[in-house]
Amino acid sequence: MKCSGYIDISAKHFPKMQMTVNGNYINYFIISEKGFENLGMEEKYFALSINADKQKEPVMKQKIKSFVQEYNKDTEEWNQITLYCNSDLLAAAKKYITATNLVLGTLGAILLFIGIMNYINTIFTDIQVRKHELVIMESIGMTGKQLRKLLMMEGIGYWGIVLALEATAGYMVLWMMGKRIKEQLPYFKFSYPWGCFFLLAVILLIMCAAISEYMYRKSVSGSISERLKLE
Repeated sequence: MKCSGYIDISAKHFPKMQMTVNGNYINYFIISEKGFENLGMEEKYFALSINADKQKEPVMKQKIKSFVQEYNKDTEEWNQITLYCNSDLLAAAKKYITATNLVLGTLGAILLFIGIMNYINTIFTDIQVRKHELVIMESIGMTGKQLRKLLMMEGIGYWGIVLALEATAGYMVLWMMGKRIKEQLPYFKFSYPWGCFFLLAVILLIMCAAISEYMYRKSVSGSISERLKLE
């Protein structure tokens, strides 16, 4: 048999190739089906993935385990079948996953609280700095309705910026973390928590609107002349 050359599987745009458990640490000989038939070797599958319905999984898992045990009894060690069940691996790592979720959830809650406090402080400071400006604008004709709309639009603007950052930078950070975990745990599947994202978006929108409304009521308390004197 003549060797036609070598290929670099790590090259850019190289198609994904199904490999054995040895991964990149062995040499692979790629030949046509006809060429393989001429070798007279027995065809074997080195990896087989099975997706089972959650309700039927226990029965299927037991049957497959029984088959593997029976097959391995009369098979040499180097040629035996190894069975990995993702459900068993997840069950074994349940405590670790729970602890990790607790730590990440607590850290996320702390960061969220700090972000909310920073947002409230920024809005309050901005209103205090612009208090005289807002009174002047009212004195030259701006109505209370227009002032409320102005503050609401600013609050929604802040809300939009936060969501945009979360949907771009936040998504990329989580995706990169998921990619690293996938390298260590092949059965891991990354999925962005869109449910939590939209829930948080609604909560933040309500908070922005409530804070803007509060600042509006605070800024228009008292007559314009009294507020101008205070300023």
